[in-house]
Amino acid sequence: MHDIHPAAPTLVVLDPTGVIGQVQWATIETIAKWRTEIFLNFPYHMAVQRLLPNQHEKLTDEMAKKLDDHLPPGWRSVYDQCVGTDRRFLARGFLELYRKGLQELGYTYVFGSSVFKTDAGLPLYYLIWAGRHQVGANIAKHVLFKQFDPQIRLLAPEDDWLA
Repeated sequence: MHDIHPAAPTLVVLDPTGVIGQVQWATIETIAKWRTEIFLNFPYHMAVQRLLPNQHEKLTDEMAKKLDDHLPPGWRSVYDQCVGTDRRFLARGFLELYRKGLQELGYTYVFGSSVFKTDAGLPLYYLIWAGRHQVGANIAKHVLFKQFDPQIRLLAPEDDWLA
């Protein structure tokens, strides 16, 4: 990434793999210093949720360290408020935390998909797009809304993206 001039408009696609993935929050902070738009696979149900036990006492130091590295600051507060409640509240809390974290890094426009699911209906992940310019947001929304079969709703409405 050091070969890319910081002022060059750049789309960064982040698709983590593994239990928590290789995309650390520090990487996103570095990317945010440049003129970038981000398209991110946020593997909440596939990875993050697996490190969030239903009881505080089961959260190990190793789990917490992974979450510290890969989530925006403040994840523990979200976890503390939602642990033991319906898991959908926890997912919403983490998506909102991610949105706020990206906005604090200077991304004016942040929106995301509805949850992607398996054929059996099990939730997997969300896609999040972040950028600083209305033109980029319009293009991303156009591609996500119009380029796909209209029967497939990839992008969630603004007020529904956390569902």
